Amino acid sequence: MKTRTLTALVMAVTMVPILIWGDRFHLFEAFLLIVSLMAAFEFRKMMRIERPLPLWVDVLTIAFTGLTYAAFVALHLWETAVILFPVLAATLFLVFGIVLVFVPDFHAQDFGNSLSTILYCSLGFASLAVLRSYGLPLIIYGLIVPMLNDMFAMWIGLKWGKHKLCPAVSPKKSVEGAIGGFVIGTALATAFAFGFNVFGDNFPWYGVLLMSMVLSCLGQIGDLVASKFKRSYHIKDYSNLFPGHGGILDRFDSWMFVALGLLLIWTHVLNLG
Repeated sequence: MKTRTLTALVMAVTMVPILIWGDRFHLFEAFLLIVSLMAAFEFRKMMRIERPLPLWVDVLTIAFTGLTYAAFVALHLWETAVILFPVLAATLFLVFGIVLVFVPDFHAQDFGNSLSTILYCSLGFASLAVLRSYGLPLIIYGLIVPMLNDMFAMWIGLKWGKHKLCPAVSPKKSVEGAIGGFVIGTALATAFAFGFNVFGDNFPWYGVLLMSMVLSCLGQIGDLVASKFKRSYHIKDYSNLFPGHGGILDRFDSWMFVALGLLLIWTHVLNLG
């Protein structure tokens, strides 16, 4: 418990200043690019348990993860970069298609695994970077939704949890915890959005409530998806980068889904981007 608490304090001391002042010199985008590459490394390391491939395949996949992250961020920050993402997508399929055809040990399963790594480890972190460009209150709102959800789900689950939510994926999670975390997390996140006027004066209260509800669900789904991957490969944590907490993907799993969902709603439903 002491190790877990100490690690959390070190993470907070390191990451909070980057979050607050990260809009200078694109520091936050650069930080999350590194995080995205590290996440891809963790993911490829996990996949090597069952499908060990030449190192160059992992390097190529991690490189395309970084490129996809950069293209997605550029797509939202600079209108002139609109061509980058489709060009990158075409290049990605072309390169891995050639590898699939001409490298005997690279199978269809490996093609899918590479694409999964690239998308899973880039889009969520890129969404966090873009959300920061729209202001500090918005990204804080996106960050606290799953944090509050997880915190109260754990507390209520330990105290009153009796019915397993998804025992084959995450045995410790309970239905009571999931509902309690959803309700309390949604309520507190909605209060934060109103208190800091995250969505402006003209956005109705029920819209903010609905938004928080959707993001709370996405946070729980993101957590379960990461757990399902780990169960499939019989590992407890993606790495031991954060002692007592696991790796990058263990800590960012919920945020990745929430960030992507919030960004899509912000830009395509509310048209505020």
